[in-house]
Amino acid sequence: FPVTIEDANRNRIYIPMDLLPDNVNPQNILEPHQIQRTFIAVKRVLRRAECYYEIGIQGLKFLSFRAAWSVCAALFIYREIGRQILVGPPSVLKTRTQVSFSKKLICIVKAYFFVLRIIPSRWRKPWKPLHSIPIWRPL
Repeated sequence: FPVTIEDANRNRIYIPMDLLPDNVNPQNILEPHQIQRTFIAVKRVLRRAECYYEIGIQGLKFLSFRAAWSVCAALFIYREIGRQILVGPPSVLKTRTQVSFSKKLICIVKAYFFVLRIIPSRWRKPWKPLHSIPIWRPL
């Protein structure tokens, strides 16, 4: 999750400023007296993200199989990062949270079978690619 010392040192804050106290800025976002407030804001963003993950899952049936699989795998991996942050202490923000290679593989396989499971919904309302217009023609 992009609220690490590395990001703060580069003046990057990925939390909406309205969720942070007025006196928080990239220079002090992870200082001991601010980290608890920052962590509360991160938790709020992650809880909000869960709603968007669910909306994203509903939209997978409108994508081609390969696109749906990639989007679903990314969703599962980023959701796992968020869950690791939620169960950790506020100091988890001081380092980059990573998902292990084995967990990534599990997310990718899980996404594959998840997308396979939504194929019947395509038979009811099949996905149709848009008619494409060539922008380049051979001479």
